[in-house]
Amino acid sequence: MTKRNDTTQDLRNLPAGTLVVSTLDGEPGRIVEVCTQNRSRTKATSYVVLTNDGREIWDVSDIILPTND
Repeated sequence: MTKRNDTTQDLRNLPAGTLVVSTLDGEPGRIVEVCTQNRSRTKATSYVVLTNDGREIWDVSDIILPTND
């Protein structure tokens, strides 16, 4: 599990359609919607992500944003 830090905090408010990559297996996907939120409903804790295998639920701590190289 990734330690929560400033980068992880930024990943807790991503809009639908954002391209993300799993830190677990390198699989890319696009955010469909927020799956779960913190108690105050201000930050996402997991997202529904559309991948080549279908819809999956990914925890915020297990995603990164790809670089724009």
